[in-house]
Amino acid sequence: MYKEYLIFDQHLQIMEKEKWVLILGGSSGLGWATAEKLAEEEWNLILVYRELRSVEEDFQGSIDKLKQKGQQVICYNKDALKAVSQQAIAEQLAAEGFQTKIDLMVHSIAKGSLKPLTGDDVLTNQDLQITLQAMALSFYDWAQLLIRYRLVNRPANFIAFTSEGSQKVWNGYAAVAVAKASLETLMKYMAYEFADLRINVNCLSPGLVKTKASQAIPEFDQLEENAGRRNPQNRLTSASDAANAVFLLTQKEAAWLNGCVIPVDGGEHLQ
Repeated sequence: MYKEYLIFDQHLQIMEKEKWVLILGGSSGLGWATAEKLAEEEWNLILVYRELRSVEEDFQGSIDKLKQKGQQVICYNKDALKAVSQQAIAEQLAAEGFQTKIDLMVHSIAKGSLKPLTGDDVLTNQDLQITLQAMALSFYDWAQLLIRYRLVNRPANFIAFTSEGSQKVWNGYAAVAVAKASLETLMKYMAYEFADLRINVNCLSPGLVKTKASQAIPEFDQLEENAGRRNPQNRLTSASDAANAVFLLTQKEAAWLNGCVIPVDGGEHLQ
């Protein structure tokens, strides 16, 4: 009887290690930092990203290092914003037996227009729509896709990255700010209505992180200086800070956090 219990207990431990995360925008910035953190914590990864072939070759070296640690990594170099790509990925995962395996989805897609509202090259309605789809609506699209194909476990977490720019005015940030504000509102409704499915939905709002995407924001140097001055920790938020917060939300002790916009900035938002 004791031997049977030990075997059963070992089986439970193995089952507990079978954790899968789907990261949208998982090849760089906050998405990649999250992938590295979760891999350290014995999560298996499904990464969806869009990269050129030259970048893809270098990226595979990083993926191989994660695999050497024993983690399973599945990569899709496809456009996560196109319905045909979304469906193809979902169908392949379903065909490979991923029903109820995904415990976490992280949305880290950074694609948007950074145009002003005045001048020669102004923000257009199309710019707004493209940015809104990429940085807000696609979060909902992927959530529904996972639910429809029964790929998501119960309980589970859906997490998206927002920013302080959803509440403040930054030069050239209008389209992204509209998208982030929409993302936060959409997240709250998802959290409320997905609660019956035992899926928690939250947004993390990191302080200013120096990434390839953020450095494209007009007058980024000034934003960086202001963030450093405002932050009581006397440093900028790092991508790993954001990734650590994602990991915290996967713990059972965080199960009662739902429908929240959570600052991850060391207190930067206080000033």
